[in-house]
Amino acid sequence: MRGAGPGPPWRRIAYLALLLLFLGLFLVPVRGWFAEHGGRWLYILLFSASLSGLLVPPVQALARHWGVLDLPDSRKLHGAATPLMGGVALFGAFCLSLLANSIFSRDLVGILLGSALLVAVGMADDVRPVPAGLKLAAQLAAGALVIASGLTLEVLPPALGGWAWGANALLTLLWIVGITNAMNFFDGMDGLAAGLAAVTAFF
Repeated sequence: MRGAGPGPPWRRIAYLALLLLFLGLFLVPVRGWFAEHGGRWLYILLFSASLSGLLVPPVQALARHWGVLDLPDSRKLHGAATPLMGGVALFGAFCLSLLANSIFSRDLVGILLGSALLVAVGMADDVRPVPAGLKLAAQLAAGALVIASGLTLEVLPPALGGWAWGANALLTLLWIVGITNAMNFFDGMDGLAAGLAAVTAFF
């Protein structure tokens, strides 16, 4: 197993640039400029993206140290062992970004709890394969947490009564489980799942 190593020079330069960007976002004039020009969500995007980039290398090094690696096989395109646990860095950056920017709501409680459950199961699966039935149960539980927080799709109008809410809740559960497994299915090449998620986030 290879050590994490210092990495090529361009990676060190990119990491330094991300660090400077992240620290610069804490400056009061910078925060004020984004607030005055209606760029709060752009600020949060830059904050979370730079923080994600800063957290990935240490998590990557930790995964290498623990031997939590994605080994090449016929379904995967990478030719070398690739560190897993990247979701931990992204989820950590997501949570810290919400806290740092005072974003909190009842809906987010369900999303965060459900996401934390899936991240925990994903970490366990990275270390040792988790049975499909247990992963499905975790996905259903995560969907139930989101629904319990009051967040559901509104395919059917609430005016139709309680059965419409039940149908919307069921569709929400199926959507969450379906999207989760679809992303897992596409995660055969480095950056593919993350790229798809980034693109769909803008629509």
